[in-house]
Amino acid sequence: MDLPANEAICLNGQFEYSFVKIGDEFHIMATELVKSVMDACHIENYEIVGEPVSGAEFELMRYNHVYLQGGLGHSGDHVTLESGSGCVHTAGGHGVDDFNVCQKYPQVPITVPVDDGGYLTELAGKYAGQRVWAANKTILADLTESGAVMGQVHIKHQYPHCWRCHHPSSSVQRNSGSAPSQSSARMSTSHRHRYLDAGLGP
Repeated sequence: MDLPANEAICLNGQFEYSFVKIGDEFHIMATELVKSVMDACHIENYEIVGEPVSGAEFELMRYNHVYLQGGLGHSGDHVTLESGSGCVHTAGGHGVDDFNVCQKYPQVPITVPVDDGGYLTELAGKYAGQRVWAANKTILADLTESGAVMGQVHIKHQYPHCWRCHHPSSSVQRNSGSAPSQSSARMSTSHRHRYLDAGLGP
């Protein structure tokens, strides 16, 4: 849901990262996760090139974003070696960890391309008007067609649920601490976050 708000990639400065050559392309991932990523993506032919480097070396480094002008690398302790690649896409407008780490980097904008009804706004470009979860299929199809997808693994996430209607909800950054209206959200607001019904319920 937060891919249209993705402005950066977070690595952990305490981990080592390797340059992995797949065909003519080079990918960066945590050294300890290379094998599991390759296995998950069903990639057998790859090569680790050069020596591993600290994740801290990528801090504030620009990279080619899949559909923005460019993204920024930064460091965060919430990045673990439990799963994934050790490189976590970061959307400061969605989620506590993302928001907190982006506060350390004024160069990273906090983008919230979701309205109070759970629909993507014009900030999401061509995906504007789609429900946040429905847009995932379209975005994945576009990324796959552009060659930006190495592989895909379906992960079952836990989401916060509304205590009244029990529908899953999304975390969206808001500047205001005012309570959401009955029609726009199904959960009370905290000082920093408003939880929107994201259309996951029945």
